[in-house]
Amino acid sequence: SKDSEETKKNNAGTSAYREACDAAEHIIKELISESQNVEKAEKPPPSEVMEVPIDMTRRIIGPMGATIRDIQERTNTQIEIARRATAVDGAVRLSITGHPEDAAAARQCVQDILEEANSPAHIMMIEERFCGLIIGGRGSKIRALQDNTGATIKIDKK
Repeated sequence: SKDSEETKKNNAGTSAYREACDAAEHIIKELISESQNVEKAEKPPPSEVMEVPIDMTRRIIGPMGATIRDIQERTNTQIEIARRATAVDGAVRLSITGHPEDAAAARQCVQDILEEANSPAHIMMIEERFCGLIIGGRGSKIRALQDNTGATIKIDKK
């Protein structure tokens, strides 16, 4: 009789353990299923697609991705530039995803970069010691100069 009580306790413990395992397994399967549904959810199609010269991609991306990140943040869009290997006639596909108005704004930013690259340049030589004076704290002076004049100012230290 003592043995049968012991067996009942073990079975009860085993039964509770089995139920806990079954519940955990059910939750894990749901998590996996939800995750697969999220992965399967397709990205919306690009709102804007344009072809850009392959030699301009670096300028659009900017140093360490700063330019393209800035455009994306300012316009609330996602911009993807196709790999160089996919170039056709020297151009690659640039896709902009976002609300149509935002995508149009991002497209204009990209077009401004392309036009700026093709606009005439005026080169002015200055002594290196004046670079900090022109740039200002965290670039504040050079940004103000550009905003006030409409010119794009680049300082190349050579």
